[in-house]
Amino acid sequence: MSDQDKINKPLAIITRTVIGLLTLLLAFGIAGYLTNTAPEVQQTPQDQHLPKVQVIKAAPVAVRLQWSGYGTAIAMDRSDVPSRVNSTVQFIPGTLQAGVSVKAGDLLVKLDDSDFLQQQQIAQQNITQIKANLAKLDTEESFLREQKLLDEADVDLARREWDRAKDLFNRKAGTQQDMDRTQQSYLTRQRALLATTQKLDQLANSRNELEAQHQAQQAALTRAKLDVERCEITSPISGKVQILDVDQGEIVSPGKRIARIVSLDRIEVALQLPASARNAISVGDRVELSPVGSQDTTWPNTIARIAPEDDPTTRTFTVYVQFDKANEHTRELAPGRYIQGIVYSHAVEKHWLAPARSVQADQIMIVRDGRVITLRADINHLIKKQFDQLGLDDESWAILGAQLQQGDGIIITPSRLVSDGKQVQPVVVADQTKLDQAGVSP
Repeated sequence: MSDQDKINKPLAIITRTVIGLLTLLLAFGIAGYLTNTAPEVQQTPQDQHLPKVQVIKAAPVAVRLQWSGYGTAIAMDRSDVPSRVNSTVQFIPGTLQAGVSVKAGDLLVKLDDSDFLQQQQIAQQNITQIKANLAKLDTEESFLREQKLLDEADVDLARREWDRAKDLFNRKAGTQQDMDRTQQSYLTRQRALLATTQKLDQLANSRNELEAQHQAQQAALTRAKLDVERCEITSPISGKVQILDVDQGEIVSPGKRIARIVSLDRIEVALQLPASARNAISVGDRVELSPVGSQDTTWPNTIARIAPEDDPTTRTFTVYVQFDKANEHTRELAPGRYIQGIVYSHAVEKHWLAPARSVQADQIMIVRDGRVITLRADINHLIKKQFDQLGLDDESWAILGAQLQQGDGIIITPSRLVSDGKQVQPVVVADQTKLDQAGVSP
């Protein structure tokens, strides 16, 4: 190795070292510059990574228990007008048809009354004959009573003559023949008195018989007059003709329906409710009625009466809701219409509520201390109503038997994405501002 090479080798090492150090310094300088000029990274809170769930705040709510029932509207004033006699339909007013309005006392049907008029005439004739016979008995009785007085006088006279004859005979001043003759005269007068008395008794029996016949014929006359009146069948109430069951010339018998009259002034609905509701329901409790299958029309009212017995077959009891006057609002409440009703208990009680959609398989999910807990719902009752204080527009709610705690969040719509024990971020639907910030649809 030459002297020149010995000199150049250290210089090369020094040069490389200096260049390396300069390169490192430049790299650290660039790294420091980039670090100082880099934008600040925003830290994401840990809870924003948790799944968000909609909840309502659990709190006891004052509610009235509700029971649903079904029944049929009926007219309280209705009449199946029957025939009360055997006869033939003689006349029907030409205007009488189904749907026609009638007033109480209006003629519905006129039956043939000729047979009853004849019976009335016969009964009247019999009564006249009986009265004549009674008058004849009065004359005979008057004569016999006078005859009896005379016979009694004759008997008294004959007895005195007999007594005198016996007295003379006892004093040896009269004969046996005189005594026998006066005794015979006395007995003859006695027999005459007995005969007259017997005739009077017979007259009394005849009078009783004639009076009984008179009463029977008087009853027959009264019945005939009633039958004549019953041949004019009139409407017992004011209302409308539902149906006319007979035609002119038709033979009718007692009990056959002639027509059905229905008044719409008073309508009653008999609702069948669960037997378990009896203790909570009272007369005067509020009721909302509506046609089955439609909620567009409702008829608010109160309970008028409660049936005392339960139906063991259906396990229901009946409450009656009465509408006293028909009006424009109740016009659709026609007799025969099938009605559904909701009865509200008079008592107000506090209960834990949950939306009906929150209950699945009799379980609810709640958020307590940030974690999901599954509880048995133990539904006691279902009600239909909006509760503005709960911040949810749902109308179907379940009364829970489960004991919740103030501040628990009831998950509105349980999902498979959240499970028991999972940590979540509850979003209360009543806080609309928080909903908007969280981007959660109610």
